[in-house]
Amino acid sequence: MNSVKLKEIIAFFDSDYAPSNRYKYDLSLSENPFGHSESIVQSFEDFKEGLSHYPDKNNLKLKHAIAGIKNISEDSIYIGTGVTGIIQDLCKLYIKEGQHILLPESTFPGPIFGASIMGGHAKLVPFKSNFKVDFDAIKEYYNSNTSFVFLSNPNNPTGILERPIDIIDLANSISCPVIVSEANIEYTGESLLDFPDLPKNLIIMRSFSKVYGLASLRVGYAVAHEEIIKKVEKIMYPFRITHTSETLCLKALMDQNHVSRSIELFYEQKDFLIEELKNLGFKCIPSEGSTFIAKIPSSYSTASLLNKKLNELDCAIVPCCNFQGIGSQYVRIAPRIHETNVNFIKVLSSIL
Repeated sequence: MNSVKLKEIIAFFDSDYAPSNRYKYDLSLSENPFGHSESIVQSFEDFKEGLSHYPDKNNLKLKHAIAGIKNISEDSIYIGTGVTGIIQDLCKLYIKEGQHILLPESTFPGPIFGASIMGGHAKLVPFKSNFKVDFDAIKEYYNSNTSFVFLSNPNNPTGILERPIDIIDLANSISCPVIVSEANIEYTGESLLDFPDLPKNLIIMRSFSKVYGLASLRVGYAVAHEEIIKKVEKIMYPFRITHTSETLCLKALMDQNHVSRSIELFYEQKDFLIEELKNLGFKCIPSEGSTFIAKIPSSYSTASLLNKKLNELDCAIVPCCNFQGIGSQYVRIAPRIHETNVNFIKVLSSIL
């Protein structure tokens, strides 16, 4: 098991992972390629009168809407600035100097930053040989100095889904919080929120950045036992999201047809890309999420070299050297609309 500190994790967020400039055929970031619901562009009348007023610091309308859709208590919901912001909030609550968090060796790196900022550090638990989470190993490495365990389900970057019952069993086996990002869960239909009587140390995060197509708003929410929500809200600043953001998220929640259609179209494009990449000599790893990883052909020694060549031709993917435990010959791919995917494959074919 590797221990990671702040100075060692800059590579997680280097220019290959989230470049400032978008490329013409960019398959690097996990977003809804079909955008947001059209209903939200008609929402200006709903929020223009509130632009000069402070927003509701408790986000009661959004909590009420989420609670109704998910059939949960409003008191079990915490609204934050995206999953990334919520992770940082939870780090402030749970991590004490010198403590550590546990997470798989290759997953979303936000908690590593949060732990380091709070004076703690991260310990990375190796995957099984098939890129699956090793729950037995996490239980083995857990001790009284563990602040929390973090999982992303489906995992980022692999897109691989873990069984909810395995996560629930983990939470029942240890006493520290188990924090799970379900940012891409809509693509799988296997949410922990569908299970009754969840362990009280389980914290589940959801996002409006992915299937709802609202990544620029930076809105997410956490669902947990009411006592945990009270503790988080007690130490957090008010007005975490804007009135405008809350209004647009409410509109997006009401258009579940857009969500269903986005998922249907997305999987058509994901299947198309996987088939085309296999024909070019890539080894694609099956996944349930909105991204997948693939081993590059032997014509390139590393994924970074391949991505550099693609960048020169106005294309982008994510080399998995940014994620420990996967290796330098894998890339992460996030499907886009059909035209973009077709042109990406044409460019890729020209350089292999």
